[in-house]
Amino acid sequence: MTTTPTARPPGTGAGPLYGLVFLLCLLGAEYYLLTHRGLATVPARQEQAAPARPAAPKPGAATPPAAGGQAIDPLGGLMSGDIMSGWEPKLQAQGEQLLAYGAGKALRGVLLLISVALIFIQAPPPQRPGKPRRVPRDPEQVRGPIIGMAAVGLLAGVGLLLVDGATGQLLEWGYPAAAVITLGAGFIAGQLKATTKETGDGLTAERLRIDTPYGIVLPVQGKRYINVPNPFRGVLVLGGAGAGKSYSVGEPIIEQFVAKGMCGLIYDFKFPVLAGAVQKALVHAGDQAEHLTHHVINFVDMERTEKVNPLRAADMPAISYAMEYSKTILTNLSPAGAKGGDNFFTDSAEQVFTAVIWFYRNNYPNLCTIPHVVATVLSPDILHVLSMLSKDSEARLLVQSIITAVENKADKQLAGIIASLQQAVAKIATPEISWVLAPDEAKGEGFSLNLNDPKAPRLLTVGNDPTLRTTFSPVIACIAAVALKLMNQQGKHPSFVLVDEGATIYVPGLEVIPATARSNKVAMVYMTQDMAQLNDAYGKDKAQVLVSNLNNHFFGKVNSLETAQLISNMVGKEEKEVVSVSAGKSMGGGKASGGRNLSQSVSLQERQVVRTQDVYNLQQGEFVGQVVEATQVFFQGKILRTELEGSFPIEPLATFGYGEGYPTPEQQAFVLRARANTMAELNQLGGVTPTQETPARKTGRTDRQERPVPANALQAVVRANHERITRDVMDVLGQYSNYLNPRKSTFNDPE
Repeated sequence: MTTTPTARPPGTGAGPLYGLVFLLCLLGAEYYLLTHRGLATVPARQEQAAPARPAAPKPGAATPPAAGGQAIDPLGGLMSGDIMSGWEPKLQAQGEQLLAYGAGKALRGVLLLISVALIFIQAPPPQRPGKPRRVPRDPEQVRGPIIGMAAVGLLAGVGLLLVDGATGQLLEWGYPAAAVITLGAGFIAGQLKATTKETGDGLTAERLRIDTPYGIVLPVQGKRYINVPNPFRGVLVLGGAGAGKSYSVGEPIIEQFVAKGMCGLIYDFKFPVLAGAVQKALVHAGDQAEHLTHHVINFVDMERTEKVNPLRAADMPAISYAMEYSKTILTNLSPAGAKGGDNFFTDSAEQVFTAVIWFYRNNYPNLCTIPHVVATVLSPDILHVLSMLSKDSEARLLVQSIITAVENKADKQLAGIIASLQQAVAKIATPEISWVLAPDEAKGEGFSLNLNDPKAPRLLTVGNDPTLRTTFSPVIACIAAVALKLMNQQGKHPSFVLVDEGATIYVPGLEVIPATARSNKVAMVYMTQDMAQLNDAYGKDKAQVLVSNLNNHFFGKVNSLETAQLISNMVGKEEKEVVSVSAGKSMGGGKASGGRNLSQSVSLQERQVVRTQDVYNLQQGEFVGQVVEATQVFFQGKILRTELEGSFPIEPLATFGYGEGYPTPEQQAFVLRARANTMAELNQLGGVTPTQETPARKTGRTDRQERPVPANALQAVVRANHERITRDVMDVLGQYSNYLNPRKSTFNDPE
C-alpha cells in the first residue's frame, strides 16, 4: 500500500530560539530591578513633601512665571525635567512586587532547566554533502568533559538561584556571569554529547551482541556490534590496500575461531603476519585450544617451516584427485587457463603430469611428491619417461594419445606438448620447494592435510612471499586444494579456511565449495582487494558464483569503480522523505510592491543507501556490508580492534649444521680453487708443469666456473636434498627400458 506524505506548513523552526530570547529579556529586566531596588519609593516621598498645586488661572489671564525657572503646565502644575518620570517608578514598583512573589527565582530556575535540557536534546552535526560520513565518537572519550561541564553549569545555576540575596558588585557582576556560565556550560556539554549520536542517515551496526557457538562478533564505534551468527555460510571481505582487511577482520576472526576450538587452514600472503596471530590466539585460548596443533609451511625461511606432502598416496583414493591437483598446479603456472577455453597442448600437458603422479602413487608411494614429479617431467629424455609410464595400465591411458603420436612420428605435436609442460613446471623446480614438499615419512617428517580429523584437529598456516608469489602460488594452491577436498566432508571437526589476498592463488572449483561446506561445518573467509582481481583470477562468471555463495559480506575502502558500484547496488535503495520549499514574489493584488508567497511540497523518493562516493570515503577499519541470520541485515561501522597482549613469533623448527667429517665451506672452497688452478695450468701448457718463462694463465671471464660453494649449512643441506631427488628419479627411470627410443638411453650418454 502506497501512502502519500502529508505536507507540513512552511516554518523556520526558530520557535525555541525566540522563546529563549524572550526569557533572556525577562531575566535582563529582573537584573535591572535587582540592581535598582528601593528607587521606586523616592518619588513617593517627594510627592508627600511637595506644596499644594496653585489654582488654575482664569481664561485669558497671563501665566505667572514659575520660580526657579520651572515651567507651568497648561493645567497649572509644575512640569518635571523628565516627562517619563511619571510611569517609570510605577513600573519599577510593580516589578519589585513581582520579585517579592518569587517570579525572578522562577525565571532563573527555568534557565537552569534549559541548560540541563541542552545537554540531552542537541542533535548531532548534520552530514555535509560530499564529505566523508561522520563517525560517532566513543562516549567514553567525552564522558569526562561532559561531566565536568555539567558540574560547572550546575554550580553556576545554584549560584544564580541564590544571587538575589547579594548586593553591590557581587550582584552587579555575579548575576550575568552566573547566567552566561549556566547556559554556556549546558550548551557545550550538549555539543560534546551530540558528537556521540548517530545522524539518523545511512547505515549503522546492531546495538545488541549476538553470541552463538561458532559465531563472530566484531565491536564497532558507538557501542554497536557486527554480528555474524552463522559463519559457515561464508564470509567475503573486499577492501583495497590499507583498508584494514587483515587487521580489523582477518585477525579478530582467527582469534575468535581458535578460542572456540576450531581447526583449519590459513593462507598468509604476507607471512608471518597471520601466523603470528594464530600463535597468539592459541596462547590466549588456553584450554579451549589445547587439542589443536599448529603447523607452519613457508618456502623462504627454511628454519621456520615444516614439511608436507600434498600428494600423499594415502590421501588420493581415486585418479580424479590426481587430475584435480595437476590442474591446480598447471593453471597457477599459466593463469590464462583459469578463464576457460580449450587448448590441446595445455590439456595434454595436464594428462602427462597426472600420469606421472598416478604412476608414482601406484608404484613408488614414497616418491609420490611434487618435487619428484617435477624432476621426472623435466627429464632430458621425455621418451624414456613415456616408456616408463606405459608400464602402468592406468597411467598409460592418460598418455596413450601422446604415445600414439610418437609412434606415428608426429614430432612437432610431441614437441609442443612437452615444451608447454616443461616450460611451466621449471618455475617450481627450486631447492626450497623440494625441501618443503618432499618429506621423509619414514623418519617422521610431514603430516596429513586432513586438518579437521576429529581425532587430531590441526591448524595449518601456509605462508607466501609477495616478491616471489608467482613461484610459490602454484604449490600453495595445490596444498589448499588438497586440504579443502579432505576437509569438506561430513562428520568432521568444525573448521575454517581463511584466505588472505585470495586472488593470488587459483583453486579449481573454489566458487562452489562454500555451497556445500556450510553443511559440513567448514567456514570459508575469502579476502581480496576488489572485484577486478577476482575476475582476473577466476573469470567473471566464476567470480560472480563465488560472491553469491559467500553470504556474509564486508566491504572496505576500494579504489575500483566497478567494486564501488557493486557495493552500492548490493545494499540497494530506500525511500526518503524529501521536502521542497519554493518562494516567490507576486506583482499583482493592487499593491505597488506586490506580495510574497511561500510553498512547500513533501515527496517520497528512492535514494541509494550507500553511494559510490561513500565507498571511496570509508576510513581504515570501516566496513559496510550485509550479514545473514542477524536482526539487522545491512551494517556500517568502524571496527574497534583490541589486540591480545604479548608477542609470540614463530620459533625455529629446524637447525642446520655440518655432520662429522663433512667439509666446511672454507675447506670446500680451498679444494675447488686448487682444482681450478691446476686444471687451468694443465689446459694451457698441455700437461707440462709451468715454469717461470711460461706462467699459468689466469682464468678468463668466459671460462667455465665451478658451482659456488654453499654459504652455510642450510644451503648445503637444501641443495643436497634437491640433488637427491634428481638421483631418485634417475634410479627409477633406469629400471625401465626406453622402448620408444631404444637407440638413446638417458644413462648411457656421456654427461
